[in-house]
Amino acid sequence: MQTTEEVLVIIGHNIRKLRKSKKWSQADLSLKVGMHRSYIGAIENGKKNISLIKLSRLAKVFEVKGWVHNFRKLGSIAFLILRDRGGFAQIIIEDKAEMEKLANLYTGTVIEVEGKV
Repeated sequence: MQTTEEVLVIIGHNIRKLRKSKKWSQADLSLKVGMHRSYIGAIENGKKNISLIKLSRLAKVFEVKGWVHNFRKLGSIAFLILRDRGGFAQIIIEDKAEMEKLANLYTGTVIEVEGKV
């Protein structure tokens, strides 16, 4: 089991990676989410135990772009695997209307997904 400190470092690393993939500075991100730049820096360095509310605010500003690697429907839930230069991202889709939009996807289709990260 990971310690709290290890989890904070992982969260910070992921936020930094997402921010840099957008080519945003810490100041850019801080303006988008309404947090001070130094607070963003402390999160990215694993020095702040960020609340779920603030983590949710951060998650709302990110989106995922890539090409479809795999798409599977399992009853009322679907799993979309996107691939980009940085690796893979799994998107879970639970909304039936959203699943219907993706019904004709094929491997290699380039899409952009917005939602909670």
